[in-house]
Amino acid sequence: MPKTIANPNLPAPPSGKYPAKAHARRVAKWIADNGGPQSGIIYLEGQSLQMNEDDDTDAHFRHFYYLTGCDLPDCYFAYDTAADRSTLWIPPIDPAFVMWAGMPLLPDQALKRYDVDDVKTSDELLKGGDSIRSMLQKQQTVIMAIKDRANLDLFQSGSLKECRPEINFEWVRKGIEACRVVKDDHEIAMIRHANIVSSYAHEQVLASVKRAKNERELNAVFVMHCHANGCKEQAYGCICAGGSNASTLHYVHNDMPLEGRLNLLLDAGCEYNCYCSDITRTFPLTGTFTKESKEIYTLVLHMQTECMKMIKAGVKWEDVHIQAHTLAAEGLLSLGILNKALSVEKVLDSRVTTRFLPHGLGHYLGMDTHDCGGNANYDDQDEMFKYLRIRGELPANSVVTNEPGIYFRKFPLEQELKDGKWEGIIDQEVLKRYWDVGGVRIEDDIWVKEGGCENLTTVKSELDYVEATVNGSYLNEQDQGLGLHYSYLKMRSITALFLQAIAAATAVTAQEEQEYTRCYTPITGNPPPELNTEITRDEVEKRSLFGGFEIDTYVHVITTQAKEGMYPRSMVEEQMRVMNEEYNPSGISFNTQSIDFYVNDTWATTVDGPIEIEYKTALRKGTYDDLNLYFLSDLGDGLLGFCYFPERNPSDLQRTIDGCVNLAGSMPGAEVANYNMGFTAVHETGHWLGLYHVFQGQTCDDLGDYVLDTPAQKNATRGCPTIQDTCPWRLGLDSIHNFMDYSYDECLERFTPLQTLRMLWSYATLRSGR
Repeated sequence: MPKTIANPNLPAPPSGKYPAKAHARRVAKWIADNGGPQSGIIYLEGQSLQMNEDDDTDAHFRHFYYLTGCDLPDCYFAYDTAADRSTLWIPPIDPAFVMWAGMPLLPDQALKRYDVDDVKTSDELLKGGDSIRSMLQKQQTVIMAIKDRANLDLFQSGSLKECRPEINFEWVRKGIEACRVVKDDHEIAMIRHANIVSSYAHEQVLASVKRAKNERELNAVFVMHCHANGCKEQAYGCICAGGSNASTLHYVHNDMPLEGRLNLLLDAGCEYNCYCSDITRTFPLTGTFTKESKEIYTLVLHMQTECMKMIKAGVKWEDVHIQAHTLAAEGLLSLGILNKALSVEKVLDSRVTTRFLPHGLGHYLGMDTHDCGGNANYDDQDEMFKYLRIRGELPANSVVTNEPGIYFRKFPLEQELKDGKWEGIIDQEVLKRYWDVGGVRIEDDIWVKEGGCENLTTVKSELDYVEATVNGSYLNEQDQGLGLHYSYLKMRSITALFLQAIAAATAVTAQEEQEYTRCYTPITGNPPPELNTEITRDEVEKRSLFGGFEIDTYVHVITTQAKEGMYPRSMVEEQMRVMNEEYNPSGISFNTQSIDFYVNDTWATTVDGPIEIEYKTALRKGTYDDLNLYFLSDLGDGLLGFCYFPERNPSDLQRTIDGCVNLAGSMPGAEVANYNMGFTAVHETGHWLGLYHVFQGQTCDDLGDYVLDTPAQKNATRGCPTIQDTCPWRLGLDSIHNFMDYSYDECLERFTPLQTLRMLWSYATLRSGR
C-alpha cells in the first residue's frame, strides 16, 4: 500500500468538549476576588466575518473562544455569574450563505458541541429576546465587556435600554488574560498535540534538506505535513531562514536560494483547535556543522539546557533570562569573540550580550503564540530586559518557550564597531569568522510544574542527532510502500515462534530465492545495566575512549563433508578485510590471529544447546576481550547468525560460548543471495560490542536501542527499500542503511557516531583486559 502524506500513526488528538464553562467560572471568580463586581453578566462578541478579496483577514478572537470553545464568526456570548448560566448566540440560517458555503451549525448541534447551557440564534438577541432580557431583569445588573470588542448599542439605545444595565469595561480583559496564563489539563493536551504534529513536520523538513534548493521548499514541507495531519492553521508565519537570514529575528521572506549557505533556522509551529506550538531548530544544510557553527550551536544548546534546569513554578523569569545572558557571556569569552581579558561581570554590565542575544528568553504560549499575561515592560530602558515578554514569577501549569539564541547581525553591529562602541570588548578579527553562521536558535515549549517542568516538544536537538538525521534522512522521488515488515523476538527460548513469524511475513512474496533471517542474538540472563543506558558523548569523553582498540580475532570455519572446501582461506581473509574496512572509522580494528578449518556434520548444522557448548569448548581461543568468529556451513531455517552481548561478570559458561556464529555462505562472494558481502559478521560483531538492533523493543515509545542518534524504529527492514518510516511521528526515518538493521547487505553502509561511542565504551568497560 502506498504511503500517504498524512500519518495514520500519530497519537489521537484530545477528545471531549472544550471546558468553556469552567473557564467562565474561573474568570468570574478572579474578577470577584480581585475587587471587581461580585456578580453580573460577562458579555463578549465573537470575530466578525470580514472578507478581503479571497480570505478572512483577522485571527479568531481568542478571548471569545476561551469562554465558549466556539470559533464561528458573528457569534455572541453572555455568562450570568450569579446564576452560573451561559448562553451562546450563533448566526441564523441565511439561504445565500448556504448556497456558497453549505448548511451552518444549527442551535441543537451547537449545544451538543460547545460547553454552554443554551444556544439561540443571534437574531433573537438583537431583537432583545427573552434569553437576554431575563438576565437583565435584575436590580443593578452589571454588564462586563471588553471595550472596542463589543457593540453595546443594544443595551444603551435599543430595545433593552429600559433595563438600564451598568456597563463596565475594566475587568473582563484583565480576568481572562490572568486566567489564560494557567492552563487546565485539556489545554495542556491541546498544546501537546500541536507539538506532536509540529515535531513531525520538523522531522519531514530535516528529511528534505538535501533535496531543497530554496527556503520556500522547506517552508512548504512544514506547512503541508501540519495540514495533512489535522492542523490546518499555523500558529504564526514560518521563519525559514538560510545562512545570514537567520540573524533577522522575524525573517518573513522565506524565498532565498540555499546554495552556499551554511545553516538553516526553522522557527515554525502549527496550532490545534486554537492552541499553539512554537518550535525552532537550526541545522547544517550540508549535514555537518562547520567549526564555527558547531561552536555556536553547542553554546546555544548549553544555554537552553541550563535554563531548562531552572524552570519551575515560582521561579522569577528575569533570573532565568539573566542566566541565559551569563552563559552567553561565558561562551563568547571562551571563543574569543569577546576580549578574554574581561570578566563575565564586566561583559554583563556592558550589555554587549544583547547584541548577540537581543530578544527575551521566552514567552507564554497558549491560544496565542505570544500569549497574554506576561506583564512585559517595553518601556524599560535596560537593553537586557526591554524585550523580555514575561516579568515576575512563573505559575504552575503555565507554558513558556525556552528559546535562547546567538545571532551575528552584521549591519547594526558593524556600524557600532565602526563608531568604536565596543572597542576593547569585541574582537573584530575573531568575529569575522562567525558572520556566515548567521544565527542559531533552539526553542522548545515547556510546561511549568511544581518543582520542575516538562518539555512538550519532541524534536531532539542534540548536535550529533541533528547531523546524523540530516545525513541519514531523505525523501524519495515517488510515493512508495514501506516494504515488508516482520516480527522480531529477541529471546532464543522462543526461536520457533520467531521463525514462524518470519515465515508468515515473507510468505506474501513471490521470490524464488530463500529468504534469510539476519539474526536472533539473545539477551542472556540480565544484561549489564550499562547496556540499558543511553551513552552520550560527554560520558565517553570522561572515560577517554577515543584511542580505539585492536582486537585479536580467531576465525573458525566449520563445514559438513558435502561443503568441504567451499569457503577457502582467501574468502575468510576478504571477510576480515570487510570487517576492518567497516569498523576502522570507529577506531576499531581486528588482528586475525588464526584461521582454522574443521569438517564436522554435527557441529556445522547445530545452532545452540549442548553441541554449541561442545564445539566452542574445543575450539575457542583467547580471553574475554578477544573475538571468536565461527562460520558454520548449515545453520538451517534461513538463519544468518547470532552473537553474545558483553557481561559485567561473565560466568565460565558465558566465557566459553562467547563470540559470534555466522552462516559461512554470508562471507563475501559466497552463495547466499542478498547477504554475501560479509555484513552478517559486521552486524553480529556489533552485538558483541554492545549494540542492540535499531528496532529493539519493536515500539516507537521506549528507549529502543539506547542510542541517541538512531531514530525510533518499530520494525526491522526487509530487503532494501528506498525509504521506510515505521515511527512517522518521531524524528528521523528508519535506519535502513545501518549495520544493526536487517536490510540486504547492499543497503548497509554505516554505524552512527553514538553507536561508535557505545561500542568503544562497551569494549573498554566490559571486555578490555578481561
